[in-house]
Amino acid sequence: MMLFGSAAKLAAQTPPRETPAQTQPQPTPQPQTPVPARQQDRMLVQSDTVKALPSAGKRWALVIGVDKYRDGQITPLTGSVNDAHKLADALVRYAGFPSDQVIVLATDLPDERQPTRSNILATLSNLAGLVPKDGLLLFSFAGHGTERGGQAFLVPTDARLSEDISLLEELAVSVTRVHDRIKATGVGQVLILLDACRNDPGGRADAPNPLSAAYTRGFSFDLRNREVQAFATIYATAVGQRAYEYTEKRQGYFTWAVVEGLQGSAANQQGEVTLAALVKYVQEVVPKRIAIDLGGGKQQRPFATIEGYLADELILAVTGPATAIAKPVEPAADPASIELSFWDSIKNSTDAADFRAYLNKYGDQGRFAPLAHNRIRQLETANKPTATDPLAKPADTTNNKPRTAIISDGALDSKALILPKPSYPPSAQSSRAAGTVIVQVTVDESGNVISAAAISGHVLLRQAAVSAARNAKFAPRISEGVAVKVTGTITYNFVAP
Repeated sequence: MMLFGSAAKLAAQTPPRETPAQTQPQPTPQPQTPVPARQQDRMLVQSDTVKALPSAGKRWALVIGVDKYRDGQITPLTGSVNDAHKLADALVRYAGFPSDQVIVLATDLPDERQPTRSNILATLSNLAGLVPKDGLLLFSFAGHGTERGGQAFLVPTDARLSEDISLLEELAVSVTRVHDRIKATGVGQVLILLDACRNDPGGRADAPNPLSAAYTRGFSFDLRNREVQAFATIYATAVGQRAYEYTEKRQGYFTWAVVEGLQGSAANQQGEVTLAALVKYVQEVVPKRIAIDLGGGKQQRPFATIEGYLADELILAVTGPATAIAKPVEPAADPASIELSFWDSIKNSTDAADFRAYLNKYGDQGRFAPLAHNRIRQLETANKPTATDPLAKPADTTNNKPRTAIISDGALDSKALILPKPSYPPSAQSSRAAGTVIVQVTVDESGNVISAAAISGHVLLRQAAVSAARNAKFAPRISEGVAVKVTGTITYNFVAP
């Protein structure tokens, strides 16, 4: 059962029961008596219910994955780093987050991107000056969490565990500190994904480390006091339960399901993934998958606290009109990039006809029109005999034929004699990068590619596509009896293995 709004908050405080309460008739429990008052409060602020995320440029994310710990007493994990990278990729490809506004801290990255205590807190502090007040901040943590004396802590890679709470506050990252840093940004909307109670960080790998109410208290925000306008916190498991790692996928079951949902498994017929649909999908898939893989004795039931959002209408991701996972919609080729590629292919030419071809296509409004005119004048001057040289003779043109400007032939894929397949870069494989890459090429009179530049597609796939395009081979293009240069595009489709 999914609970939203005030009911979800109540669920955060009360673990789900194995046996429905209806099986044992009893008086109405006292803890439910304040719920109607809370519901009345929610109705009073119904007009403030948020139905949409901010525009893409106002979306920021801090995604953290910790597998390795410098303290040998802390049990390492195997799926948190993959969780971070795959979630970050899904946010960019499907949820509209700009790639430079998704910050990943993970234990497989360089020192400045390690998920240390100082890096986590410093990044949250820096975001206060970057995230607009009417924006969105998504915070995700995959790794160990622990509780001491009723206080919850996230365990960074440089942490040391201690029973001394005052010392632990200096060695780990308290949930309260994270809450305060997020609140200090002043951002209006907050999304939190917590996959932090996998096992006992200081004990055996299979020792329990259940989620406690300390986490749910720390990751709740007060809407009535305007801490935020709306927030949603999705927990990997219910209070009193632990989270598990999906060994086959080298991920946590929870984050794996979240990514699958964002990619389209939770999408409606229009390809839209709403907040409610994502929570519902995760709540259904995770327990089922764990029962299949680990047996009925293992339980992990994700749940969510949602306030201020109209969950059924809030669209988190768009994958295209399909019920299955869809490929991301690639942006159309950028005209400015095409023009730049054209200019790069001719800028060192010693043939004035190439520059006339540029002017024929883009006119005097082209970005490089002044340079094109200058090059034409220079080349024409260089080819004229000087008036002071009485021995100078006009160039022999008896065997020359009129040159034709560079021809734009559009898509060249079907015209290639040789079209090598691009390699799949390891970095792209690890993040499951996929989709279409369009490469703008210029082919010389012999059919060889003399310039290639990617004008759209995933950044991790572009270089592989360009390298493949440079090795393509075409039959010479003949125009008016003369072999000429051709410009056009080659499209490569990458499918994640």
